[in-house]
Amino acid sequence: MSESPELYVALGRLEEGVRSVRESQERMEKKLDAQDTRINQIELDVKELKTQRQSKAYAWTLWLAIIATAVSIVAVFKP
Repeated sequence: MSESPELYVALGRLEEGVRSVRESQERMEKKLDAQDTRINQIELDVKELKTQRQSKAYAWTLWLAIIATAVSIVAVFKP
């Protein structure tokens, strides 16, 4: 069987193509990991903002209840 240079060239091209696909896949995996990290950080930020908003709503409710109680006490003891 004679060794054909075209066969070696074709095998080299296939090997280079596979290497290129592998490198592309590694780049995509790195990008996905970076995006996953950013998404996780955004989710944490959103949770923190929701918690702050709930705390503010609770504070407003508490102050309104205190004011309403004070007004009731004044109304009851006012002659």
